[in-house]
Amino acid sequence: MCGFVVYFPLNKKIFNKKKFIESSHYINHRGPDSCKSFFHNEINLIFYRLRIRDLTTSGDQPMFSFTRQNIIVFNGEIYNSEKLKKKLDYNEFAGKSDTEVLINLYEKYGLNIINELEGMFSFIIYNFKKKKITAVRDRFGIKPLYYYKCNDYIFFSSEIKPIIKYTGEKKFNEIAFANFFFKQQLDNENVTFFKNIYSLKPSSYLITGYKKNFKIKRYWNLRDKIFKDKNLKISFKQLFDQSIEKHLISDTEVGLLFSGGTDSTAIALGMLKQTGTFLKTFTYDFSNYYENGESSTAKSFSKKLKIKNFKSIVTPKYVESQFDNMCLALESPFTSIRLFGVKKV
Repeated sequence: MCGFVVYFPLNKKIFNKKKFIESSHYINHRGPDSCKSFFHNEINLIFYRLRIRDLTTSGDQPMFSFTRQNIIVFNGEIYNSEKLKKKLDYNEFAGKSDTEVLINLYEKYGLNIINELEGMFSFIIYNFKKKKITAVRDRFGIKPLYYYKCNDYIFFSSEIKPIIKYTGEKKFNEIAFANFFFKQQLDNENVTFFKNIYSLKPSSYLITGYKKNFKIKRYWNLRDKIFKDKNLKISFKQLFDQSIEKHLISDTEVGLLFSGGTDSTAIALGMLKQTGTFLKTFTYDFSNYYENGESSTAKSFSKKLKIKNFKSIVTPKYVESQFDNMCLALESPFTSIRLFGVKKV
């Protein structure tokens, strides 16, 4: 998990650099390994990095393309980056990150490359020559991307808090709350629980420039994919194994949130089969209940699979002490106490 904030000016009004930096502090938990920034009269970016692919500074962001005509901030992973890297006629890569592959693929192919990306991502690219900014979100909206637009600037962020801090606006969106209370609707597509703050829809990209032209377009649709691939003869087992293989790509240790149920056990077996190495799993449960909860099942299956299992117990005191922090982190209502278990693990 990484995070970024981007300030894109729409006129020559004074940019409040100090406030921009202060607003970015609200997402420093997303990237404890490094914080880098780039300030320019055309674009301003701050990036907090959690190092997963390429643990060196060569993978730090914001990152320029080979020609330095484009700059990127990117949160996520491109699982097929090594395959796509072969499309680039350049051998002197600075590092081994998927970010470097992505920015240079975009420079060579433009938006046409988006449909070839496999992964979870949200990224912002600015082109200095065309003075154009492009924001893209993955097919299923796994990685967040929020924005605020006014006459003077557009503010992009991985979370809502920096936008509220910079704009000073903190007004609830009554329609979003009405949908939550009366329709049990948490996902409001591009609308958030705060007025004037929007979420870029999954499978979409946004393009804008100094002339204030603002275009949002969908680049992928699951229905189209189903119709196009109706004759596909790949078994579920093959797709399952391929998915595990892609998710194991990492320069850091990979673990598994493990309940001992059918899904997580199947994933654990798949990971063991492909890596053949020691696997660490993590399970949460609740006090006064865990003897009959998931942790006992997880412990039993861990012994059978000969994997290490770490257990974390959530107490009422922990829930009470972390309730405000959970609200602050989620930036929306939530309906499950299990989120405290995920946080504690």
